[in-house]
Formats: sequence, structure tokens, C-alpha cells
Amino acid sequence: IYELDSRSLWKWRFHPRKMEPTAAMQWGSLVDCLATTPELLAESVAVSPYDSYRTKEARDWRDAQLASKLILTTKDDIEQATAAAKMLTETCKASADIFAKSKSQVIVAGRVLDVKVKGLVDMAPEGEDFLADLKTVSSFSLEGFAKQTANFGYHAQMGLYRELWNAMHPNDQRQRAKLVWQDSSA
Repeated sequence: IYELDSRSLWKWRFHPRKMEPTAAMQWGSLVDCLATTPELLAESVAVSPYDSYRTKEARDWRDAQLASKLILTTKDDIEQATAAAKMLTETCKASADIFAKSKSQVIVAGRVLDVKVKGLVDMAPEGEDFLADLKTVSSFSLEGFAKQTANFGYHAQMGLYRELWNAMHPNDQRQRAKLVWQDSSA
């Protein structure tokens, strides 16, 4: 076992890393909410009254919001994320076409090897042969896209979503998956 590579499936399965939400993840979640379910913004975010989290009071507030699964943000971030969501849904023709034709935040569920599995597809465009998911990347380049895909298993996630979708919708089979990339900063 000690000969297994540190990036192997064995390590991932038996020693998973703890995923703390980073600033980039919070940004991505905020833009995702604004682009796919803007009506849920008020109940999905916590606007920080603090400039930083150096004090105990600020850290306690932050931890309580994170425990409630809220997106931590500022008023300035909401304005910038609104502009980013507008770019995705209106300005950029390639992504705007996908958003315009799609049902958003579609639940897919089923069994894989007798294990119940559930996922949330960001976009299921009507009349298309693909599903789409919005992803945030810290290095907006082909190398950055490849690295993020490998690090977070986006290719496996989309394959699973497609299989679950096809099992649930026998008359609406999807053959492909698309990732819509956005930068991790405003």
C-alpha cells in the first residue's frame, strides 16, 4: 500500500482532504447563485459586517454563517458578482445561449453499484444533447481549466450527472457535458 502514488484513488478514498471554502469558492458560489437562481440570493448569502476576521467576534460570526452553509460576501462583492453573472447570462454569446435555453439547478438521482447517488446539474438546456455546469477557475487558461478539472474531478462529476440524467429521462438522452468557466476573481 505504501507504494501507491499520493494522488491515487486509494489516498482519495481513505484519506480525503478537508474542503474548507476558499474566497474563490465563495465567489464562485455567489456568481452561480446570481446566474442560475437569483431569486434565492437573499436566503443564500450572509453580507459581512466585518472588514476582516481578525477578532474573535468576527471569526465567531463567520463560523456561524459557514456552519449554516451561507455564502460569505460583501456588498461590493455582490455588485461585482452581479456584473459577472450578467456577462455569463447576457454578454458572452456562447454561455448566454446555454443559460437562455436551460432549466437551472436540476436534481439528478439514482443508483450506482447499488449506492444511492444525487447531484445538482447547473444547466439542462432544452433541445440539446448536453448538460452544463458552471465552474470557477483561479487560472483562466487552458492549463488552469485542465488542472481544476483534474483536481476536483469535474470530468467524473459530469459523467455521473449525465448517466443519472439519462436513467431518469429515457426520452431525453444527453451524450455530452459542457463546463462553463468563469474567473475566480471579479
